[in-house]
Amino acid sequence: AVLGSLQFGYNIGVINAPQKVIEQSYNETWLGRQGPMDPGSIPPGTLTTLWALSVAIFSVGGMFSSFLLGIIS
Repeated sequence: AVLGSLQFGYNIGVINAPQKVIEQSYNETWLGRQGPMDPGSIPPGTLTTLWALSVAIFSVGGMFSSFLLGIIS
């Protein structure tokens, strides 16, 4: 039981490794949707919010999948 929580904590920390790549993808998507009428990068506050939601959804997804694992097995 102790090692399971260690692994979960490690996996939460690992999500910060690709942060720059994911933020660049968010920025490219933002630019693609805004079009040539509004050139510029994504506002820093919006980028921080999107990143925070991505990290939070990762944890929530793990919680829901752990609930479903008992039903599936």
